[in-house]
Amino acid sequence: MSVSYSEPTVENTLETQLSHWVAQLQQEIGEPEEPFTSREEEIIALIAKGYSSYQIAHALFISKQTVDTHRKNIYRKGHFRCVRDVVVYQLLMELNPMAVKRLQSN
Repeated sequence: MSVSYSEPTVENTLETQLSHWVAQLQQEIGEPEEPFTSREEEIIALIAKGYSSYQIAHALFISKQTVDTHRKNIYRKGHFRCVRDVVVYQLLMELNPMAVKRLQSN
């Protein structure tokens, strides 16, 4: 009896590596305390793009103090320690939004 062996394709290898990376990032971030509001999600996306609080305020037509309050709530809800955590969350949302939504609903 002969067993055929096929080489893993580049796509399968990349998909496997990406799946591991996403799982590791999800584990690292943990579960948010409560779901983010749509405004918080907007601000998360802008933080991940590198916007400052002043730039976010200007883009969303709100005060910097309001942005700072949203940032404080985002960090609290997401258990984020730094901007890197916000960026990782946003990357996860872009890579696998349903997985992150499941984390938020638990």
